[in-house]
Amino acid sequence: MATARLIESALYLSYRRITPRIVGPRPVLPPPQAGPSTRSLRLRPFSSSSPRHDQPKDDEIPYSEVHTVNDDGRLNGLVPLHRIRAAVNLQTHHVVLVSEDPPVVKVIAKTDLQAFERRREADLKTAKKLQIQEKEVQISWSAADGDIQTKLSQAKNHLAKGDRVLLIFAPRQGSKKRALPERMEHIVGLFDKGLEDTAEKWKDDEFKGRVVTSHWQPLKTVAAALKNKVLEQEDNKARSKDEKKEQRKREARARQELAMKRRREEEEETRRVLEARQRELDEIAAKEREGQ
Repeated sequence: MATARLIESALYLSYRRITPRIVGPRPVLPPPQAGPSTRSLRLRPFSSSSPRHDQPKDDEIPYSEVHTVNDDGRLNGLVPLHRIRAAVNLQTHHVVLVSEDPPVVKVIAKTDLQAFERRREADLKTAKKLQIQEKEVQISWSAADGDIQTKLSQAKNHLAKGDRVLLIFAPRQGSKKRALPERMEHIVGLFDKGLEDTAEKWKDDEFKGRVVTSHWQPLKTVAAALKNKVLEQEDNKARSKDEKKEQRKREARARQELAMKRRREEEEETRRVLEARQRELDEIAAKEREGQ
């Protein structure tokens, strides 16, 4: 095992000496040369977990020889890039450069790459939508039961959107009337019971004089369900956008094919008219020769 590692290290250092990393503008690679048959080149399409939309792919890759990845995740030896491209159906897959030092490529289905890109964009939008904010709801000790239920609904709505809620129980401003401890305990208990199914306290209640502050956040299951819902919505939007884009492409191709068909028909009609005119001229010339 140690000997094999030494050999691998020597081969890698040798590769580094003879194949410097390309820096600067991408060179124009020479056209593929005739080489060994590609029938012996076995490639396993690989669905990368995190491909980036800006990674070089196909003819954008600036290396003439690259590594591939085998089934157990180890690197294969250097292979001419044109052999890999010749062995891949470029109509359905991309050859993507995932590493430059050493240069490593993976074969990724175009549908997978599009799905990853949609997921990346959806994640960015989701992260923005799911930024946790802290909303404040103030409840007066002298509030009527109807007002308390309204405040409770406000707190639930904030939590349902993934926000934290800061409940502040305090005397009504300007009021000198002291709330009974039983009333205070009753109001706080209404909120505790009303929120316990979908939220949890992430910090102990704070008591300062006649003011009680309660800190709530959505349950992890609720937050995860909300994230998945938003993510699914964004993914559906991106998929719909891609479908509309493909539909526009199909319509453009149909229009182009129709225009080409009409052009061919016009050219055929022009050819028939010219041939008919030529026959008329030939007949006239033949009659003139007979008259002479």
